[in-house]
Amino acid sequence: MLPSDGAALRDRVFAELSQRLPEDEFKAWFDPSKVSLSSSGSNCELHVRNVFMAEHYERNYRVALEEVLSRVAESPVRLAIRVNGDGSALAKPAESANGEPAILLPATIPASAAPIPAAIANGLVLNPNYTFENFVVGLSNRLAHAAATSVAASPGNAYNPLFLYGSVGLGKTHLLQAICHAILAKTPGLNISYLSCEEFVNDYIASVQNMKELEGFRARMRGVDVLLIDDIHFLAGKEGSQEEFFHTFNTLHNAQKQIILCSDAPPKDIPTLEERLMTRFSWGLVARIDTPTFETRVAILKRKAEARGTPFPEDVLFFIAQNIESNIRELEGAVTKVAAYASLLARPIDLEVAREALRDALEVASAPVSIADVQAVVCRKLSVKTAELQSKSRTKSISKARQIGIYLARTMTNASQTDIGNAFGGRDHSTVSYAIDTVKDLLHSDSAFRVFVEQLADEIRKSKL
Repeated sequence: MLPSDGAALRDRVFAELSQRLPEDEFKAWFDPSKVSLSSSGSNCELHVRNVFMAEHYERNYRVALEEVLSRVAESPVRLAIRVNGDGSALAKPAESANGEPAILLPATIPASAAPIPAAIANGLVLNPNYTFENFVVGLSNRLAHAAATSVAASPGNAYNPLFLYGSVGLGKTHLLQAICHAILAKTPGLNISYLSCEEFVNDYIASVQNMKELEGFRARMRGVDVLLIDDIHFLAGKEGSQEEFFHTFNTLHNAQKQIILCSDAPPKDIPTLEERLMTRFSWGLVARIDTPTFETRVAILKRKAEARGTPFPEDVLFFIAQNIESNIRELEGAVTKVAAYASLLARPIDLEVAREALRDALEVASAPVSIADVQAVVCRKLSVKTAELQSKSRTKSISKARQIGIYLARTMTNASQTDIGNAFGGRDHSTVSYAIDTVKDLLHSDSAFRVFVEQLADEIRKSKL
């Protein structure tokens, strides 16, 4: 049985955790002023101040906490993580799909900040966030988005099949589910089947052992109005599954039923894919989704931050967008990490907080950039000399180059404003701040200037490869 005294329980549990975790990590996440424990019988609640902290404890400490709690109680203990920074009362604790206690949210927490459950419509489990309205359109995904909206507006008549491809985390699944949402909103009774290729293959393998089950499987797959298959490249090397999908494809296509496929690679680059399937996958429209451009990354970050109810300053958005380029999932993770870090330490979200929160990710992502690296690229691209950047000259071209250099040094290096001022001719703190603010204003108001500065940042990053 757990101690009924919350302070005593906390002291016992935290004492053991302090032996299992690094000292800095323990102090950061298990300060008694930030978290507390309470118990009732074999159930225990961890109380935290906000949803960002709750998500962090859920991902990183649930298992360790339950192990320690169970040892203290000498019996299994179930932990619920409760967000009640404002002291709000909660309804009866919910349970997750696997029966474990879920993160508990107070009624007053903004809906945009809470984890959004899956929506079930016509038997489809869909993420309510994955709609066209929430999809950020840019140069990297404009064709794919336009094709997806056309298909959703007129299934079977626009592009059939629609084949979307691109690396992981770029929004393919978002578009698939957005199509489902749009079609169901317009025609709720339409028969839609949305599944991964692995599910298709596993269902087929399970059905071949029984002819009646095989007939049922074929009836399900070939009787739909819209078929969406994610990760179709999973068919590679599976001859029986390819044969079955070939006939499913033909049946649906001949009946003018819509087929939408997603893959990490275009049809021609899927290994060991039969020629006849490769040809059919290319019948309609093959649309690529690329890594988002800088402007699109900034827009995505802004959307993600606003959805969480924590708008980020523009210089922080630019900093993250400049340093995380690979995919949307990493951008979303960066927003969560920075917001959680700021909330935990009770600090405003600013450039320093972003640097600290993302330090490990940025160190792994690339070699460190120095002020000298920034100055070298700025001088080369703007036809000025390093000595001129460090001089007292106030000519327009040199002043502009100096301000851009100071801004990029601030957002791309770990140097302090004092270090940056010294490297640019002994400028004081106020001069450095003015240069940074001037460039930020131009980035916001002048799209051509913003593109130019991003190109400079790309040149600097490439110089470190």
